[in-house]
Amino acid sequence: MVDIEQQIVAILQGVTGIQRVYDYPAREIGRALPAATVVYAGFQQSPQTARQVRATYRWDIACYWPAEGKTLEQYWARMKALVRAIVDAFRANEGLNGAVYGSLITEGEPVVVLPPDEAGQPQYIGHTFRLEAWRDEP
Repeated sequence: MVDIEQQIVAILQGVTGIQRVYDYPAREIGRALPAATVVYAGFQQSPQTARQVRATYRWDIACYWPAEGKTLEQYWARMKALVRAIVDAFRANEGLNGAVYGSLITEGEPVVVLPPDEAGQPQYIGHTFRLEAWRDEP
């Protein structure tokens, strides 16, 4: 399972250049932006043969970027472009570099994180994702 998580982080780093990854639900991201949380969210098993099961693992992912630009509209446009790039990168590499048989990423919700700066603008923005990855195991 750690190998799957490492591939998730590698793909995120390749697309967004994240500087820090948390493996727990971080409440305060701080200044190391862009950052991500990659939190294991459970698994299920289903029998494939008498000696093999299909294990499906789930991760909740959130990516955060500095709010760059002068308006919320500029932040939003940047976030939408990064979300599309992340989804495309995962869809182009469904096997997560051989760590799994397949995977599926779905978009979650956008996040605008406060506290605001002196001008009232948010300090960073983000987006959530859910990733499911499966492989057959003895």
